[in-house]
Amino acid sequence: MQKLVTIFLSDDDDDDMEVQEHLEEFLEDGWHIQTMTPLGAGAGYGAGGESDAEGHCYVAGWLAVVLEK
Repeated sequence: MQKLVTIFLSDDDDDDMEVQEHLEEFLEDGWHIQTMTPLGAGAGYGAGGESDAEGHCYVAGWLAVVLEK
Protein backbone atom coordinates (compact mmCIF):
# COMPACT_ATOMS: atom_id res chain seq x y z
CA MET A 1 0.00 0.00 0.00
CA GLN A 2 1.27 3.49 -0.81
CA LYS A 3 0.34 7.01 0.26
CA LEU A 4 1.37 10.41 -1.15
CA VAL A 5 1.91 13.22 1.38
CA THR A 6 2.80 16.79 0.41
CA ILE A 7 4.60 19.06 2.84
CA PHE A 8 4.77 22.84 2.42
CA LEU A 9 8.02 24.49 3.54
CA SER A 10 8.43 28.22 3.96
CA ASP A 11 10.70 30.55 5.88
CA ASP A 12 8.10 33.38 5.75
CA ASP A 13 7.77 34.20 9.47
CA ASP A 14 9.59 30.95 10.29
CA ASP A 15 13.29 31.58 10.90
CA ASP A 16 14.11 27.90 11.37
CA MET A 17 12.14 26.53 8.36
CA GLU A 18 9.84 24.38 10.51
CA VAL A 19 7.88 21.78 8.58
CA GLN A 20 4.23 22.87 8.54
CA GLU A 21 3.06 19.27 8.29
CA HIS A 22 5.15 16.39 9.49
CA LEU A 23 5.43 12.67 8.96
CA GLU A 24 5.73 11.59 12.59
CA GLU A 25 2.23 10.08 12.88
CA PHE A 26 2.67 8.08 9.66
CA LEU A 27 6.10 6.77 10.67
CA GLU A 28 4.85 5.78 14.12
CA ASP A 29 1.96 3.93 12.42
CA GLY A 30 4.37 1.72 10.46
CA TRP A 31 4.70 3.70 7.21
CA HIS A 32 8.18 4.00 5.62
CA ILE A 33 9.48 6.70 3.28
CA GLN A 34 9.94 5.32 -0.23
CA THR A 35 10.83 8.60 -2.00
CA MET A 36 11.06 12.29 -1.14
CA THR A 37 11.07 14.82 -3.99
CA PRO A 38 11.38 18.64 -3.75
CA LEU A 39 8.89 20.51 -5.96
CA GLY A 40 8.24 24.11 -6.94
CA ALA A 41 10.82 25.92 -4.83
CA GLY A 42 10.76 29.65 -5.29
CA ALA A 43 11.21 33.01 -3.64
CA GLY A 44 8.88 35.93 -3.11
CA TYR A 45 7.74 38.61 -0.72
CA GLY A 46 5.61 38.25 2.40
CA ALA A 47 1.81 38.26 2.47
CA GLY A 48 1.76 42.06 2.58
CA GLY A 49 3.95 42.30 -0.52
CA GLU A 50 6.89 43.88 1.23
CA SER A 51 10.36 42.66 2.13
CA ASP A 52 11.72 42.93 5.65
CA ALA A 53 13.86 45.85 6.88
CA GLU A 54 16.98 44.29 5.34
CA GLY A 55 15.34 43.70 1.94
CA HIS A 56 15.04 39.93 2.37
CA CYS A 57 12.16 37.96 0.93
CA TYR A 58 10.92 34.47 1.77
CA VAL A 59 11.74 31.08 0.24
CA ALA A 60 9.06 28.42 -0.16
CA GLY A 61 8.59 25.03 -1.76
CA TRP A 62 6.98 21.63 -1.43
CA LEU A 63 8.15 18.11 -0.67
CA ALA A 64 6.24 15.22 -2.21
CA VAL A 65 6.73 12.11 -0.08
CA VAL A 66 5.66 8.62 -1.10
CA LEU A 67 5.09 6.40 1.91
CA GLU A 68 4.80 2.63 1.83
CA LYS A 69 3.34 0.18 4.30
